[in-house]
Amino acid sequence: MTALPFSRPLRLYDVPAAGLVVPIVADPAERAAIAAELDLVALDRLEATLTVKPTRRGVRVEGEMSADVVQSCVVTLEPVPATVSEAIDIAFARPEGKPPAEIDLSAEEHDPPDPLEGDAIDLGAIVQEHLALGLEPYPRLPGVEYGTASEAATEPPRRSPFADLERLKKR
Repeated sequence: MTALPFSRPLRLYDVPAAGLVVPIVADPAERAAIAAELDLVALDRLEATLTVKPTRRGVRVEGEMSADVVQSCVVTLEPVPATVSEAIDIAFARPEGKPPAEIDLSAEEHDPPDPLEGDAIDLGAIVQEHLALGLEPYPRLPGVEYGTASEAATEPPRRSPFADLERLKKR
């Protein structure tokens, strides 16, 4: 197992019955490692405030993550700054017996809880996962568009190499 660039493990028995508020701020070295892993030009800020509450079978993590990122424009490769903000709401539960062969999900229902493995959860990994999910998949600078057919029509026609041969043949 490789080490995560942003890890904030929390032992479950350190969570009081009333819950625990955990502020998380990434330091410059962690931000640089995350930026490299997520193929970002820069990660200028990454922070979150999470509330961890025990449940009957595990824990629930709720809160908000926010970050200032710089991505590359997919058209021009110029830097594109953006702010990412994601709500976090994940339940973890200890598995009960044999897992079902299929899980039926509907849009109205909450996701089933993630399996709780061991006696700790990694809040840093949760924050980094939500950062990755919140990134623009195809960042573009404002006003920059992909090439269109009308732009291609305004370009001068490319000369065929056979036209040069035809001209030489006529000599």
